[in-house]
Amino acid sequence: MSQEKIREFIRLVIKEENQQLDSAQVLSQWAHHGQKRRSGEPYFLHPQEVANIITAYYSDTETYYAAMLHDALEDGIPLGNIKDEESFFDILAAEVPNADIESLDKIYNSIVDLTKQPGSDYYSYVLKLTHNPIAFRVKLADMMQNISDNPSERQLQKYVKTKDMLVDQFNDKAPPGISPDHWKNFKMVINNAQKE
Repeated sequence: MSQEKIREFIRLVIKEENQQLDSAQVLSQWAHHGQKRRSGEPYFLHPQEVANIITAYYSDTETYYAAMLHDALEDGIPLGNIKDEESFFDILAAEVPNADIESLDKIYNSIVDLTKQPGSDYYSYVLKLTHNPIAFRVKLADMMQNISDNPSERQLQKYVKTKDMLVDQFNDKAPPGISPDHWKNFKMVINNAQKE
């Protein structure tokens, strides 16, 4: 599907002719078309909120795109909105503005790394993400957003355990590639949710 057709499709779906969307937002809405959050709102709002958290700490295009598209493969393929990883890469390559191959690879590899495989251990998955700073930034922001959005008790406990594991792993210091403010606020958000 061409860029123009994807953009037209998204504008029709959201019924806003004049909406100015960047290419990451277009791809995210396309990947999550038809998907809803527990609240009934369009799922697209979740990656947008994760990207908003990311832009408070990082200004690079790669982290922004990875945030907007962090669930694209995990959700878009089963929804039938994305054919497979290869077609997703082709569409991503067409949409990322002025991307050199290195930037495109960083974005794509981060999205692939963020796609948790069914049956894999969650804590091992998160530890593996620590080796990809872009993916790890996005995962921390994803947990921050999820825990601030009426989490289940199970979700809350999973994030508390993850935070404790990461604090131990990095001796309570900001992990490599993570801004000190992001790290501090990640821990604070998890701790505050635990107290509620």
